[in-house]
Amino acid sequence: MASISIDTVMCGTVEIDDSKIIHFEDSLLGFEGKQRFTLLQTAHGPMFWLQCIDDPTLAFCVLDPFAAGLDPDMALMESDLKAIGVEQLKDVNVYTIVVLDEDPAKIRTNLRAPILVSNISNKAKQVIIDDQSLPVQLFLKDLATKETA
Repeated sequence: MASISIDTVMCGTVEIDDSKIIHFEDSLLGFEGKQRFTLLQTAHGPMFWLQCIDDPTLAFCVLDPFAAGLDPDMALMESDLKAIGVEQLKDVNVYTIVVLDEDPAKIRTNLRAPILVSNISNKAKQVIIDDQSLPVQLFLKDLATKETA
């Protein structure tokens, strides 16, 4: 298996297998032309860095909401799943972008704009879910409160 060397925001220069490259057919909202990414983890847990391969200065902190103990009822469109080569839900990973802030109480994620990543094709797509029950701003401090309750 071939590997490439990439520069990253959080981990310096790292080697990744070609099989770890995630390809967005449609760019992330607001980041046109940025289509090759990889997921890196700097600590054990539900948080990752979605690192752009072609722009070492671009990385997003992302959360696996299911691994974080959330169980958001996300109605995923069959057309979105097919677009990334997924036929069964078990073949997709879901991530949400985390907005970091100097004030830990303001760190939040948006459950209405998840990123879907196929475990089969490594294709990805950010989708917008029109469901008012999913928060646009879920503060992670609230998640920590739920876990201790």
